[in-house]
Amino acid sequence: MSSIKGVVKAYVLRAEACISPVLRLSVLLGIVMSTLLIVTGLYAPNLYTPTTRHALYILTKEILQTSQISPKDITIVIATVFEPFFAAIMATFVASSYLVNTIGKDKFSGVFEILLSYPISIKDLLIGLIMFSIYVAALSYIPITVIATGIVVTTLSYLSSSQFLNLYIDLTLLLLPSVISCILISILIVFTIPKIIRVRTGMLPIQNLATLISILPILVPVLVLNIVPTIPPYVIALSTFTSSIVLTALILLILPRVIRPLELIITS
Repeated sequence: MSSIKGVVKAYVLRAEACISPVLRLSVLLGIVMSTLLIVTGLYAPNLYTPTTRHALYILTKEILQTSQISPKDITIVIATVFEPFFAAIMATFVASSYLVNTIGKDKFSGVFEILLSYPISIKDLLIGLIMFSIYVAALSYIPITVIATGIVVTTLSYLSSSQFLNLYIDLTLLLLPSVISCILISILIVFTIPKIIRVRTGMLPIQNLATLISILPILVPVLVLNIVPTIPPYVIALSTFTSSIVLTALILLILPRVIRPLELIITS
């Protein structure tokens, strides 16, 4: 038990050490993402792809129960439905990027080798990394959603459609577990495909293959929302919630069994 506490404490301290950059990046992404989505919906909806425009039209027609669709109506749907999904994607991107970079640095600098030379098991190490992941995920998800919510509330109030705020809150809460499951996928990928962290890593998606793969559980629902807009957003979010819980349980069950101590030691 003391070894687990020690590893968890060490990784929590690591997470606390990166609070400033995580918060700065999260705040920036929250502002840029929310503003860009809403401004585009209000003033330049034609910039969206034909598939997205069609999806927005269908969703707007279904949610607002109207056939007369205006940019204002489209913006209501963007703020209410798409913002929560993109907030979850951005939070996952930030948390997964920091996690993958941390694991890569620890592995190549010999941190894992030193830890495993003490009476510390793979399970202890995983608990520490998972706590680190949850901490960083919270640091990224909270400011992104707070900023997005502020912009959404302001936008919906401006458009006299504040009644849709409940749907926005429901979607945001339902998508929270997907962030956790996505960063657990990052841990699984990095430890089961160690060569993936030999690829140059960074904060850009193209620099981090593990991050790109890990965001698929939250990216797929967005694609479904675009391709099959007749499915209610709440149903998609609820399905994402359920699958995320199941996926999280499976990964937590699999991880200690697929990681071998020798794979954590760099010999060349």
